[in-house]
Amino acid sequence: MSFEQAVRIQSGFLGPYEEHLRRNCGLTAGSVGLFVWHVARFLATRYGDRRPNPEALKPQDAAVYVLGLSPRWKPNTRKGAVTALRSYLRWLQMCGRCAPELVDSVPTVSSSRFSGIPAAISPHQLGTLLETFDRNKPTGLRDYAAALCMARLGLRVGEVAQLTLDDIDWREGVISLPMRKARRRNALPLPREVGDAMVAYIRRGRPRTPERHIFVSHRRQKVTPVGKAALRHAVRMAFIKGHLNTPSKGTHILRHTAATQWLRSGASLKEIADTLGHQSLDTTAIYAKVDVAALQTVAMPWPQEASR
Repeated sequence: MSFEQAVRIQSGFLGPYEEHLRRNCGLTAGSVGLFVWHVARFLATRYGDRRPNPEALKPQDAAVYVLGLSPRWKPNTRKGAVTALRSYLRWLQMCGRCAPELVDSVPTVSSSRFSGIPAAISPHQLGTLLETFDRNKPTGLRDYAAALCMARLGLRVGEVAQLTLDDIDWREGVISLPMRKARRRNALPLPREVGDAMVAYIRRGRPRTPERHIFVSHRRQKVTPVGKAALRHAVRMAFIKGHLNTPSKGTHILRHTAATQWLRSGASLKEIADTLGHQSLDTTAIYAKVDVAALQTVAMPWPQEASR
């Protein structure tokens, strides 16, 4: 049996922990899946495909696993593995199934949180990307509207896939998004360009269906909400068709592009944080690095050697 098969088997034992993440921690479905995957990898390393025995875990088990994480993983991925492992062990402690010292035994992974610069594309590149979608086809109308939601509203691909007809107030021009971490909804103005693209898809591309999700599948007899993977693939293919040489060809670069354009247009970090649904301004502060004009006003002059 392969290691990945063992990971899938271990995932099946994590139902109660998964429910804890969803109901008590308020994590999104994507975050829940990522936490469960990391924990299942840890358990597969320790137990293979056998039912795990958390009460028998020892501090060295956590330390050995973290130290053995793949060196090819990015720092943020390694940090995510550690965060998920600590979360699982805290849950076990809360259930009375492990001692506090087990949680404390998880090593720390160094990661400079704000060391990078968010990747974004230029307005010209974005225009080229959007032009690659064939709006004479139903799927082209769908993928074009979905990409606009990411590039103009800064939505995550998962948020776009979950949009429903009930989330939009067409008369007021407002789109309302659930914020699961904050347990509230975030109301955003709906740009005319985005609204027109959605209407074009609904009227000319979307299959007739009682399904309330806006973006749906087109390859099945039964119409279902479109998956994140399908939207990711559509955006990636658009980058390839447009022959765009960009730092990334993923959907998240469109979210970064939206935030970057807002900042350069004069929006404050607080306004950007509210629009993106960030809980803390620290998360949004990384976009300050792309505002070169503002950074130049606070930069100290380069020291020069005094003439004799």
